[in-house]
Amino acid sequence: MDAGVYDFCVRENRSALIGGLIGHKTRWMSHPGAIWKAEFKPYQLQVATQVGLDVPKTLISNRPESIREFYQQHKPIIAKPVRSGYVVKNGVECAVFTTKLEDEVMNDLSDAALSPTIYQELLPKAYDIRVTIVGRRLVAVSIDSQSDPNAIIDWRKTENPLLPHAPIELPEPLQRSLFELMSRLSLAYGAIDLVRTPDGRYVFLEINPNGQWLWIDEMLSLGISRSIAKWLSEGAQ
Repeated sequence: MDAGVYDFCVRENRSALIGGLIGHKTRWMSHPGAIWKAEFKPYQLQVATQVGLDVPKTLISNRPESIREFYQQHKPIIAKPVRSGYVVKNGVECAVFTTKLEDEVMNDLSDAALSPTIYQELLPKAYDIRVTIVGRRLVAVSIDSQSDPNAIIDWRKTENPLLPHAPIELPEPLQRSLFELMSRLSLAYGAIDLVRTPDGRYVFLEINPNGQWLWIDEMLSLGISRSIAKWLSEGAQ
């Protein structure tokens, strides 16, 4: 099938399915409209700032001049996609990880003009944190990313299936801000990535409104799956 025709058919099927569902007044985890809106990372960062969360110094741009200026002001810095963490190259789906930028990259930023990218200060880490929120239940887990050279910048790059995880308790003011973030985004479920710095800061990175949780349950038996099942079975709103 011609690629353009194939894409048209997929879009039409998706529109027919979702268009018939989104009007139902039922219990959503979460409503598709809220999920689509929350997936925009620039919007996430704005709302996170409004609810009092600490966020990294950030530039979202495709202007080489702005990128070089930001680099000189805040280096070392990282780069990550504005939306999608995957790209298809030669028919193969590849993950796009958060990447530290070195001096030599600044010499030629011509490709950077092709697509806006999120540039942020590189935060020193004591450890990464994954926060999973289901309704009014919050589960926080530390991830010892700094014990694996592959995971120092982006813990998802680890090849160690036993990368140390541990349940942690977050400060009450931080928990309140995270619940407020969920409320502002109209989400019933969210997987939030934070960083704990060596000097004790809790820094918000992003929220995934459909983020994975099963590996945490398998490692630590924290009952996230049960919480999701309970929330969905509580009846229509």
